[in-house]
Amino acid sequence: MPDLKIQEAKMLFKKIHSNPKSYDLRINEDGITGSDEKISFRLYRTGERVDFEVTIDGLTFTNTTGEWNNAMAMLTATIKKLEREEENIKIEQAIDKLRKYLSEEN
Repeated sequence: MPDLKIQEAKMLFKKIHSNPKSYDLRINEDGITGSDEKISFRLYRTGERVDFEVTIDGLTFTNTTGEWNNAMAMLTATIKKLEREEENIKIEQAIDKLRKYLSEEN
């Protein structure tokens, strides 16, 4: 696999982290995966370090500098926050439906 330069990897991570809703982010047993219409990526553990892998046009580039532990923690927290927001929206919608149901005459 070709190397992904650290400055390019950091720029990509900033882009992902600044607009996480644009990517289909998932936490799995290996780490974090995500994609949009142009790229896919994953942050995954290899022993004590975390590597960053990006696939574009069928080519996979990897940055193995091991500087990604904090990035993985940040993205995990962001994903969990998005999941909580989504759950809260579902709860609000269900409450609205219940109120509407209760306000209907029999």
